[in-house]
Amino acid sequence: MKAISLTARSLADFEQVRRGMLSREQINAVIRIKARQVDEELTAQLVHDQINGGLPSEGMMGLAWDQHATVMAETNRRRASALADKSPTAGEIEILKARGWTPQMLHVLEGVLGLRGYFGSTAHRKEHLQDLAREIGLTDNEPEEVLRHIDMAALRGSAAAYDKFAKAFAINPDDDLTVAFPEGRPDGAVKSLSPDNESVASLPAKPSSAGTRPGGTKIQEIVEALVSDKTGEAEWDAKSASQARAIIKLFSGYLSEVHGIDELEGIRQKHLDQFDGILKVLNPRHGKAAEDKTLPVSRYLAKYTPPASKHDGKLSTKTRNRYWVFIGQLFARAKKRGIDTSGLNVSLFWVKAADVDARSEREKPATDRVRAFFSLPVFTGSAGADSRKVKGERAMYTAGPHVFHRAAYFAPMLAQYHGFRREEICGLVVGDVGDTNGQPTVVIRKNAQRRIKNAQSERIHALHPELIRLGFVEYVEKIRSLGYSLVFPDLVSPGSTLPLGDRLYDELRPGFKACGFTTHQLRHFFNNDLKQKGVSEEVRRDFMGHKGESESSYRYADAIYVEHQLEKLTLVENVTAHLQRQDIKLLAWVERRLVAPWARESRTGRSIPRRQDADVD
Repeated sequence: MKAISLTARSLADFEQVRRGMLSREQINAVIRIKARQVDEELTAQLVHDQINGGLPSEGMMGLAWDQHATVMAETNRRRASALADKSPTAGEIEILKARGWTPQMLHVLEGVLGLRGYFGSTAHRKEHLQDLAREIGLTDNEPEEVLRHIDMAALRGSAAAYDKFAKAFAINPDDDLTVAFPEGRPDGAVKSLSPDNESVASLPAKPSSAGTRPGGTKIQEIVEALVSDKTGEAEWDAKSASQARAIIKLFSGYLSEVHGIDELEGIRQKHLDQFDGILKVLNPRHGKAAEDKTLPVSRYLAKYTPPASKHDGKLSTKTRNRYWVFIGQLFARAKKRGIDTSGLNVSLFWVKAADVDARSEREKPATDRVRAFFSLPVFTGSAGADSRKVKGERAMYTAGPHVFHRAAYFAPMLAQYHGFRREEICGLVVGDVGDTNGQPTVVIRKNAQRRIKNAQSERIHALHPELIRLGFVEYVEKIRSLGYSLVFPDLVSPGSTLPLGDRLYDELRPGFKACGFTTHQLRHFFNNDLKQKGVSEEVRRDFMGHKGESESSYRYADAIYVEHQLEKLTLVENVTAHLQRQDIKLLAWVERRLVAPWARESRTGRSIPRRQDADVD
């Protein structure tokens, strides 16, 4: 008998409690829809990890791909069954061990199962369940009991998608896997329900689109060819490929849902003009919410454009141009396939940046504002670790006895004393911090976590004495001893694909707002301060990771040697001299290797709760 297969038990649950509210056809339809969604997300993540040398992301919690998929499949099956215990019994654990489960897999299973119940009786947000209800022909106002059944079916669909990826563990395909992937593919044809066949129900066929024609080329087909070309030729890294997919997904979704166009041959110049009109009013914070991943494009655009969107900001010129660059590359790839795209001209929508003096665009914060920033409670002592406002106060910005050594503490110092970029700092791995001839150093280079901006961005710095004095080296050693690869694991959310710097910015935003600058402006401060103190442009370029303007300064000369750097680096204004060195104190959940309290499970679209008071002990 298949070990701990809860499919039959969850089927029994449905038969006992659905009481005619959902038909078998509707249950199977939800399983298929959710399985397709999760399958697409897993495929994208796998491609991302393969591009980064096949290394699993930090969100895998120390597991390999097949192990992580196996754990998540078991987790979702257990959540889908009202009969399953919250945690595996001793007997079930022994069976799992016999199937090849490692201690780390069991540890992750236990931790993820502990998240159960955040949304009451359901594992998914109510809005997501309502979307699924609409997709199977129900209304927006279904009773809670119906949504609970949809939730259980969605969990079974997720489990089926994870099972598909758990190849190394030879999981036997169960009924849900057959429901979700009848042809071995998420888009395979599904048999219709008949009196003689009660295995699967079919979804209503999608109406034929106005822009579709027999023999036309699906937009997604060219997208895959484009990504394959660009990543295969090393023109795109994982971040570029992810950006391209997201941009073209929004563009193609708009064409499909608004104009009924799914094939390239149906696109006209007027459609590009109309899409450009959307970009001009699109909220720059679009795509940040967990629910955005599952919203239909029409609802997504309604949410992030006027009148629903009240945000007064707009996409920058650079961002809008990036959209048209990727869309233009899509058309160029289609042309290689023999598709006539001569009537489509994206260059008409490129926007020339205003002729503004670069110095006026890149404000350098005044020294007194920088000192004020480094005098905030996050550096001098706070009431707690949470940056969120609770009962009118933010513990992280309220004076107290706790100094937590984390990204919010050390990252601004790395920007201040070394001029590193935000993602260069947030993506540091423990192997990037070492020493050269006894001098502690930090290396900026491409790693499995993140890319670097360009070839000249790769550089090595002698670690500034203030960072040494305040315990950065000891902090890294402690993080290394706990088995982390990232220097700042407190920035990681399992399953999230957002840049780590976004989390850092969220935590530091109240402090930056109070002092009137950002992390990147500390980089400007670093460069400007060295210039005012007589450091040559050539040396400053070496520190900043900029290319030299002449052959003699770049091609025929090495960057400044480590042993000569401190003489220059220590000229930067010391804005942390007032801080007292503290014994290294990690966030409690980091030290215990738990999931972040604020983490979001992007694959299921739900937040993960954690007790913040655990960080004050």
